Amino acid sequence: MKVKSLKNAELMFYQHLNENLSDELVDPAGLLEEGEDPMDYVNAQAFRANLMSIDLMSMGHLLYVISFLEEAMHGAFNEDHSKEPEPPQVRDAWVMGAAQWIVWRAEEAFSLVQKPGDPEIRKVRKQFSFLQSRKRDDAVEKKWPYTWNQWQAWKDGFRIVAGSEAYSSTCKTIAKEAADLMGVQEKGMANQQPQHQASLYKNASISSIDEQNPRFAVELVGQEMR
Repeated sequence: MKVKSLKNAELMFYQHLNENLSDELVDPAGLLEEGEDPMDYVNAQAFRANLMSIDLMSMGHLLYVISFLEEAMHGAFNEDHSKEPEPPQVRDAWVMGAAQWIVWRAEEAFSLVQKPGDPEIRKVRKQFSFLQSRKRDDAVEKKWPYTWNQWQAWKDGFRIVAGSEAYSSTCKTIAKEAADLMGVQEKGMANQQPQHQASLYKNASISSIDEQNPRFAVELVGQEMR
């Protein structure tokens, strides 16, 4: 009975955490309108990204972070921010927020991508007949929710920002780091061994971004979840 109560309490904790994270995120433009710092959005994305633990996801916890990553990338690269010209710090925050998912969790994010020629994906597909194509695709998407094209589009997005004069030097450096880390994961794929490379930014503080030394990280609550 005690074990069951603990399990129920654990499920409730993750459910409430999911609801809080879903309700409380304000986009960079909204933060600026409220008189807040758009960089708070970057902080929030870094906190969310650090919840992307393979162990937690394998236990069925925190699976919603998968949609959070996709939403962050969509906000940075797919939404049209030109309808209402945005201040530079808002434009930077969209990209820097998305980059946190790669800077902190490149390996975990790449593990959820449908990689070309992946034997594990082929194994799942073989479990279904030709007439079960929908079930086959659902089974693959459940385990690997991001497509290869999405991954490439995100990487290209970071590359474009890194070479653009429309963004600050800090933002461009972070975008380049994210794109490079994504490339590292792809190189590791050839050996069937995704490589994890620690970010240069993990020892920095968001409160002290220096244009001359543009290392970026976020002061998280407690220890990094790993």
